[in-house]
Order: sequence, then structure tokens, then C-alpha cells
Amino acid sequence: MQLNQEEFALAAADPPENRGVTNEFAPLPVGVPNRWMYGWPFRGIMSTFRGVSDTPVPGAFAGDSLVLTSEGNRLVRGRDFEVDDDWGVATRSREETADIRADYEFRLLRLDALIELPDGVRSLIRGQSHLSNPIPPLVPAIARHVANVFIPYRDTPQYLPVATRTSPPSTPEQTHLLRRTADRLRSGTPIRITCWGDSVTVGGSSSSSWSSFPSVVEHHLQRAGHAATVSVVAVGGTNTPQWLGSTTASTALEQVCDSDPDLLVLEFVNDAELDPESWPEVYAEILRRCEEWDCDLLLVTPHFTRPDWMGHESMSGPDPRPYVHFLRSFCAATGTALADVSRTWERLWDRGLPYLTLLRNGINHPDDRGHAIYAREICAALGILVAEAEAPTALDMRD
Repeated sequence: MQLNQEEFALAAADPPENRGVTNEFAPLPVGVPNRWMYGWPFRGIMSTFRGVSDTPVPGAFAGDSLVLTSEGNRLVRGRDFEVDDDWGVATRSREETADIRADYEFRLLRLDALIELPDGVRSLIRGQSHLSNPIPPLVPAIARHVANVFIPYRDTPQYLPVATRTSPPSTPEQTHLLRRTADRLRSGTPIRITCWGDSVTVGGSSSSSWSSFPSVVEHHLQRAGHAATVSVVAVGGTNTPQWLGSTTASTALEQVCDSDPDLLVLEFVNDAELDPESWPEVYAEILRRCEEWDCDLLLVTPHFTRPDWMGHESMSGPDPRPYVHFLRSFCAATGTALADVSRTWERLWDRGLPYLTLLRNGINHPDDRGHAIYAREICAALGILVAEAEAPTALDMRD
């Protein structure tokens, strides 16, 4: 659906907010820019992880605004330096001892709300701009929330009808597949849960350790009266085959075994990048290990990442990743419990939310709202329903 002419004019009249940076010290390394992994990332577009600069947010940098100077002399792109306009990362072409200074602009995202008043009049309420996580404005109780209007870094505004304001968890109760866990929850016996995974399980990019999904799961279980402790065995950037075949201490599988879990919750968004032919053998081995460790297994489909990584042409529609389809079919075929986080991310569009706005770093790490989705779906699999009002919202949105 498109904005009508009047509504489009309202949105277009209030374009993305620009910010300017002047005289930034830019110690460019020599070489070729490589996304967030190599080069000088301009500080204005850096996402943060618990108050510390993390990675540049792709798309925010206005490359045509960049001016680099050294000792008062303007540097020439292609001769003196190179820059990746999408990632906002720059390198220099040769060694220099003089300071380099940068002037540039970057853009912010915004979500505006289109409302309809009782007399039929429609208007746009402006949302608060943010580098990566804009939140729609509050809608007056007397008004109908018709749609959100997403103002991207560039291109035209996107119209997202609000089909529903809230939605139940996507995951049904699966305690019949988690018998050890269910017995302990029913009897009041203390239960140990281990969350095994990659950087998301570590907590990236939650605003605090308390808002990472393992901590939120523990909070909800204890609030429901269960003597639950949740531990984390996770290393950023890893995948399951690395753990299964590891000879290094940081990814030693013994860490999972030594945590002595009653329930093992497995999240590896990085497994989506593996050869699909490896998945059946790898996950069959994980099942075998859980039998050896005498613990239940709850697999978790991952949240969405940036569209080009997922093979997604837009921010709406079902998850196209073969890995997600594999997990769903594997769990159905083997009787393994599944927390379907991906299914809830599929439905964000119906709530007027472009899923990119829930990625704290604009790449692959969810904000607090994304971690709350993980926790809610995991709890739903355990038969514990968490109302959306109880789920944490993004806590650190003003930087």
C-alpha cells in the first residue's frame, strides 16, 4: 500500500534528520576498506554496546559529504584515500605521519505514526530520530493507529499499515517434548538451564547484561515461581561445528557438559552461513550429545539480520533462509522442541515495524526488544506466557 498524495507530501516535507561532524581525528590505516572489519569507522555512525563503540551502522554515512584534510591540505579520494560509502569506513593509500581530520554528515532513521481522529481527520505524528533504533511515537487513546511511515536514510518513505498492535508468541507450549524440564517445573525442583550460542547469546547488542535474553528468561522463570538458574556458554562469531570439533579452551564443548544443564537452549544465527549439507549431521550429533548429558534440548530459530545477508528482497514476508526451514523440519521429524523466534520477526511488519529498526548495530545484533522476543518465545515453549507489557523495551535509545 502506498501513501496517498497528501500523506506522502506530509512525510516528504519532513525528511531524514542529518547530523554533521567536524574536525574528527581520523587515523586512517593503509589498505582497502572492508566493511566494519578494516579501516577507520567514522565515530558519528558507530553503534554502541553497553556504552562502548561497537560497529559502524551501514547506510547512515553520507559519503558525498566527506572532506579529509591533512595539515590544511584537502585529500583526494582515489589518490590519497578510499572510503566505503555504505559502511562509512575509510583507509589511506600510503603511509603518512601527519594528522588527518574529517568533516562529514550522517543520517538518522525515523518512524512517524499516521493516525485517524474520530472526525476522520488524518495526521502524521513525528517520531524520534535515531541512528539505528527509532521508536514510533505514542498514539493518543482517542485516535486510530492507521500506519507507521518509515523514513529511511535515503530513498522514499515506506508505508506500513498497522494490522495489529500486539501479537501472541509464535511458539506453542512444548513441555511434552521437554519432559525432564517439565517434571522439574511442575515439582518445584531447582532447574539449571544453559544457553549455548554465539554473540547474540553472549548478549550483543543488549543495553545491559540484565536485558540479554538469557537473563530475561531467568527473570521470567523466577517471577513465575520457579527455582531456575540460567548460565551462558557462548563465544561471539562461532558456529556449532567449531564447538563440536574444537581443540581450544574458549570453545571447548566440555564447558557445556560441565554446566550440567537440565535444559540446553541452542541459538546460533551463524549456523545459517554453513553449508546446508552439514546441518543434518551436526544437529544429529547435538541430539546425541544431549542424550549423553541427560538433558533436554530446545533449538531456537534466529532473529532477522540485514536483508542482503538473508537473501531478503524487502523487510516483509516469510523468512527465506534455508537454515530456518531446516530447523523447523528437523524439529518436526525428530520430536525436538523449537522456539520459533524467526516467526515473530516475520510478523513485525504487520505491526508497522521495519525489522531493521530492531537491529542495534544495523547488521545482526538485536536491541533489547529483540532480546525480549527471544526470551518470550523460549518461555512460551516452557508453557510460561509472558505478556508483551512485561517484555523489556529498548532501554538505551537516546545516544
